[in-house]
Formats: sequence, C-alpha cells, structure tokens
Amino acid sequence: MSVIVRGLSECERNLKAAQRGAGPSMRDAVARSGMIVLRALKQRMSGAPKMDAFWGRTGADGDFLGARTGGTRNRLQGGTVMGSGDAFWTAVGSPDKHVKTAEEGASLSASGFFRIPTGAAQTSSGVDRLAGQSIKGQPGFRLIRTKAGKLWGVKENYTRGGFFKSMTFMYLFVKHIKIRGRHVFARTLKDANPQVGAIAQLAGRRITMVGNGG
Repeated sequence: MSVIVRGLSECERNLKAAQRGAGPSMRDAVARSGMIVLRALKQRMSGAPKMDAFWGRTGADGDFLGARTGGTRNRLQGGTVMGSGDAFWTAVGSPDKHVKTAEEGASLSASGFFRIPTGAAQTSSGVDRLAGQSIKGQPGFRLIRTKAGKLWGVKENYTRGGFFKSMTFMYLFVKHIKIRGRHVFARTLKDANPQVGAIAQLAGRRITMVGNGG
C-alpha cells in the first residue's frame, strides 16, 4: 500500500508541475510561431521587381510583392502574445489599407482619373516623380488622346533653339483599374503551417514529459 501511495503523490506533483509549466511553454510556442510567420511574410514582401522598357519598374512575379522603398514591409506588425491561462494567440498583419487590396485584388473606379506613370515618370525606386502634384502647369506637359481613345500625359522636348524635338509619354490616365490579388498572406500562412505545427507539438511533448515525471 505504501508503494501505491508514494506513486500517487509523485504523480500529483508531476501533474501540478506540468500545469504550472504549460502556460509559459505555450506562450513561448505562440511567440516563436508568430515570429516565424512575420519573417516569412517580410520575405514575401521582398520579391524582385521586374523592369519594363516602357513602363519601368513593375511588380514581382507570383505570390510576392516587389519592394520599392520597403515602407510597407517595415510597418508589418506581429509577435505580441495575448491571452492567459492555457489560451494564447498572436496576430501578424499590417496597418496599411492598401495591403488588403494587394492581398485580395480589387476593381477600382474614379470620378476623375487614375494616373499611371511610365518609366520616364518614375524615380529609380519606381515611384511617380510628381507624386501628389498635378501635371497642369508643369513645363512642357500636355494631354493628348490617341486614335485608340487613350488619354496620355506627355512631355514635349525642344532643342536649345526652341524647336520641337520629340515627345515622351509620361502618364496614362484611366477611369478603371483592376488589381490582381497577390495572396501573400494566404501563401505565407500555408508555407508556415508545418513549422508552426512542429513547434506546437514540441511544446505539447515537453508538457507531457513533465507530467510523466521526465
């Protein structure tokens, strides 16, 4: 009988120890999982952009976002663990509204016009040189409409003597834009699931070992 009593007491101690360690173990597992997802998400937002002879810098291929200034990627948030007891969770995401459009895609319409810069109107990072400014009043700029009905903002180039030399297409003006969904978040979660699952299983095994007296 004394052997059985001693065994029950040891089992009780082990179970209490496992209960005390379960919270910190699961919190650590959730924190590590969140950081894995955050790192993977940043990588998917660092896709190599393409270059087009006319349109300049364009987006990356596949389920990636091409980094321009890196601002969107740097504003990603995650890793903070919330909850208590045996229930913990974390969230990884972005405060930027345009990220949802990039993820899911969208069809946008304007009462005026959207202005799409060509390579000639972009900075080296692919940003519109006149971002936030109207082309009205800009030296040499004017609007033309092609035979196909497209509205363009062009810049006329002149020689030093004041003679017309050439015309550079700078902006395409459109009423509607269709943005393809990149599904960066969905793909990141799918790719990270095996690692996250492995971390959760390891945490569970450690808690079980403590409960078994290991």
